[in-house]
Amino acid sequence: MKQLLHLEILYLSYEILIRSCTELNQQDEDLQKMEELAQKMEIWFGQFFDHVIVNDNLQDTCAQLLSAIRKAQEEPQWVSATWISSDMEAVGPLV
Repeated sequence: MKQLLHLEILYLSYEILIRSCTELNQQDEDLQKMEELAQKMEIWFGQFFDHVIVNDNLQDTCAQLLSAIRKAQEEPQWVSATWISSDMEAVGPLV
């Protein structure tokens, strides 16, 4: 069980917020609500997002998303020392 718990620590999340186009049709209420919610999420939880993409163009948005995914896979991720319990040291090194 300890080994399983230790492996779970290795999988960190990389949070990406994809916002709708900034120049919305003001008559589309659903899109306005989505944009307002995205703005609130960015204000309230912005510190948890690793990347924010504005969906102005589908092809550009997909390219930015793929770039962000590659970056998350290639770059080392930060882990708080408090997330790793001293009990984990007893498990030993990863194989």
